Order: sequence, then C-alpha cells, then structure tokens
Amino acid sequence: MLEIFASDYIAIFSDEIHNLTHVFVYESDSPEEIIKKRAERVAKVCEILSHKTTLDELKEQLPVFAAIISETIKVTPTQLRRFYTYVKSIDIANKDTKTDTITDSYKLKFLLPKLAGSSEKESLQDLYKIFGITIPKIQTVKELRLFVEFFEAILDYHSTIDPKKKD
Repeated sequence: MLEIFASDYIAIFSDEIHNLTHVFVYESDSPEEIIKKRAERVAKVCEILSHKTTLDELKEQLPVFAAIISETIKVTPTQLRRFYTYVKSIDIANKDTKTDTITDSYKLKFLLPKLAGSSEKESLQDLYKIFGITIPKIQTVKELRLFVEFFEAILDYHSTIDPKKKD
C-alpha cells in the first residue's frame, strides 16, 4: 500500500482535512482509479474553499491544499512558474503600498483566462478550478500575499514529487 504524498506532511486540522489528506493508493489500483481518487480530493478542496469567505480563514489549511494540487498538475516546473511569475509581478507592484487596496487588482482576474488558454490546459484543469474559487476571495494586499505563498507552496511541492524530472 502506498500513501499519497500529502499525508506525509500535515498535522491534522479537522476531521474533514484528515479525511482529505489520508487517501490511499494501492499498488493494485489502475491509473484510472488513481486519477479518480485525486479528482475526488480536488473536488473536496473546492468544496471547502467555496464555503469560506476569505483566504485568511483558510491559511492553516492552504499548505495541505497546495500538496494536493501539486499532485494533480502534470506540467513541468517551468510551465507552472510562468503563471507564478505573473502573480508575483502583481505582488511586487504592491510591495510598498501604504493602503490595503491592491494596485491593479484586475490583473489577478486575467490569470484564469491565461490558465484556460494555455496549451497545457488539460493538465492544469484542477489548478484552474482551485484558482477560480480563490482569486475572487483576494480583496486585500494581505490576502494577495497569502495567495502568493500558497502558489509558492504548490511550486515547492510540485518540485518534490518528481525531483529527477528536468524542465
């Protein structure tokens, strides 16, 4: 029996999260069964995210979600970093802001069409679903920074899943 990557990481925050992160993949599972189990976990993440009003309410759970998402995206780190760079540029533009209002907040909403129009859109479908729920919740610079950290965690987990794979 092989346990999914996310369960190695996290302290349990709630029964809901515990059930989400402790999904087992068996050696006898077919590739279709593994994909189905991962899709169910992503659907559960989407459900949890949609019930919260702000990202701040989820900050303790975001590392778990990042681990789950990183398992489902089948792109190279370079392809994923291309989207991260776009988000990071928005964060940098807000680095020295004195208010809590995001400068050029409309640019965040362009990330979803970029993901949808990507040549890797099939591989990024789960990321698109998660970001479709989280991006509208970003209202303040603090939440933007939390989102950037969330994206960085996805990148970090993604790079550990197959460290031999080169860009």
